[in-house]
Amino acid sequence: MTPIRLGASYFNGCPIPFPEFLGMCQELGLEHIEIQLEPPITPPDIDHTTKTTILDSLGSASVIPTTHAPYDDINLSSFKERIRRASLDILKECVDFTVEIGASILVVHGGSCSINQISKHDNAIQRFRASLLELAMYAHDRGVRIGLENKQIGLDREVILFPDEHHEVVHEFADFDVGAVIDVGHANTAGIALGEYFEQMQSYLIEVHLHDNNGTSDEHMTLGNGTIDFKSVLNMLDRIQFDGPVILELDTREDLESAIAFIESNS
Repeated sequence: MTPIRLGASYFNGCPIPFPEFLGMCQELGLEHIEIQLEPPITPPDIDHTTKTTILDSLGSASVIPTTHAPYDDINLSSFKERIRRASLDILKECVDFTVEIGASILVVHGGSCSINQISKHDNAIQRFRASLLELAMYAHDRGVRIGLENKQIGLDREVILFPDEHHEVVHEFADFDVGAVIDVGHANTAGIALGEYFEQMQSYLIEVHLHDNNGTSDEHMTLGNGTIDFKSVLNMLDRIQFDGPVILELDTREDLESAIAFIESNS
């Protein structure tokens, strides 16, 4: 059985101070922590004290960090060039921060196409490709892998929503070490067959996000409380011998403990 290398998301708005959250991860036996780079941790706005606290905490811990790029007010696919450009510049600074804290993966979203612009979805994808090329080159030169994550169904059309478009973009940028991040909860909202998705992406897969929902919205429930067949997901991770970070995107210690127990009893 391939060991599952679990981690937790230090999410935007988490009420637990970072050092305590990191200590909790160690108490729970987690190997990874993924830091969402939303305020007050968004480069370049992060203050010196906060940055020092994160660096000092990670320096004395055995938990391996990854980072998740901000997504509020960010759109790498925007038709407004100044917004696309500003989004790209912020994510480049997130690459620098990723290097500074000793992480090697930065997870990014592809951006979205407004409900009023859905007829221009192909154009939005091309704008994202231009953004990703520049970002991936910048990250590659600094030893950081970009992990492109699939998104959930919503009013706006996400540019990376279905497996075929996810695979096509990641394959195109594989020379720059761009990898795939499958968010199982997001995929469930789009009615995606998870087994086929993992098989399609396994050559490019570098990280997985786990949380549950009822298939209609991105609820981030603990495992087993929604409609996702996590036993099949865990079997698939074993079958493809995935050994990268598996991040639990959950809001409370109780949900984390429940998810860990579920995985232990079904692996």
